[in-house]
Amino acid sequence: MDDLSKLAHLLGHWIEHNASHEATYRVWIERAEKAGRPEVAQKVRESMAHSERMSRCFEEALHLLKGNENV
Repeated sequence: MDDLSKLAHLLGHWIEHNASHEATYRVWIERAEKAGRPEVAQKVRESMAHSERMSRCFEEALHLLKGNENV
């Protein structure tokens, strides 16, 4: 497997990995809010937003890679 093929594989993995974490973040945001800790929930929500932005960057990178290479 050449480097670009490996990168395409890794990008796909990272996208899926982040998505699985985002589902868990939502659960814990709700639990923190129910426990009366909205400030904690907000920090986890902010972290989730960073994760979502990171996933979009990975998706864009994968799109560019696949559009420019036979990966």
